[in-house]
Amino acid sequence: MKRHSIIIDKTAHGERLDIALTRSELGLSRRKIRSIIDVGGVFVNRKRIRVASRIVSAGDRVELEYDPRVLSKNLRSHFVLTSADILFDSDNVVAINKPPGLPSQETRSQSILHAKTCLEAFFKNSSMKVPHLFLVHRLDKETSGVMLFAKSGETSQSLTGQFREHRIEKIYHAIVYGIPKKEHYRVTCNLSNIHPETGLVRILNSGGQSSETFFDVLSVNRKLFLALIACRPVSGRSHQIRVHLESLGLPIVGDKKYGIDLQRHPLPDELSHLTSEHHLLHAKSLSFQVLSDGRRISVEAPYPKNFLEFLTLTELCSEM
Repeated sequence: MKRHSIIIDKTAHGERLDIALTRSELGLSRRKIRSIIDVGGVFVNRKRIRVASRIVSAGDRVELEYDPRVLSKNLRSHFVLTSADILFDSDNVVAINKPPGLPSQETRSQSILHAKTCLEAFFKNSSMKVPHLFLVHRLDKETSGVMLFAKSGETSQSLTGQFREHRIEKIYHAIVYGIPKKEHYRVTCNLSNIHPETGLVRILNSGGQSSETFFDVLSVNRKLFLALIACRPVSGRSHQIRVHLESLGLPIVGDKKYGIDLQRHPLPDELSHLTSEHHLLHAKSLSFQVLSDGRRISVEAPYPKNFLEFLTLTELCSEM
């Protein structure tokens, strides 16, 4: 981890943060400076600053902390949100179609590859004012689909409250191993927190947090031992859908943590490569209430490429 500390002198007073640092004795390019700011590695007077245009004053102490290896990887990032990924932008709410593999929030590795910074980059690249964004819920890194951000504290509180009170309707689509025995399921159980060493969530007989999910079978391919299932989680626990489906003997295809021992039906080569990078769980839609006039908005996210190709090849999309 690299660390630097400088004091802004009189010649840099009133300049943008990125320009002042580029002209300093640090010897870093403006592009690298902006990347360090993006990863949250710049502090002005001990306050983390993520806005490159922030004006500095003489006497400000600026500290930088970053991992050069991570920074190099981030500069080659292929996660770029486009206008097609912006599903909704109104009433102080932004909904994006998060690609699989992109973390929802900052990781321990200080990676800039997370949804908020990618959305900020979209606004910058579109020459639009970059709003102050509030992350109001999360998706697992490999899960794709609808994610909501608020543009104001008031809207953030409203959406967070709707999630907490189960007033936001969430529908996920999962491709699973196995032939469901019923058309509809309801799973309720207590779940543990994510284990710090294994990264797993387990069902508990007592304690933990209560969870509930409804499942509806959309289509089945008996020859390939696969099914497409709509998942409607009531609560929002970590790994909830993945654990609940495993408990039904219907683990998600491509899931590297859950249901490995149940995956006894190897996929044909033309399908297996589609699951090597991420599991096949997609946040298909969200329905929420906007703060301005109480309207309910429903936002739907198209499937990512691998998910859609898998559906097409297995003919699981025929019922939709």
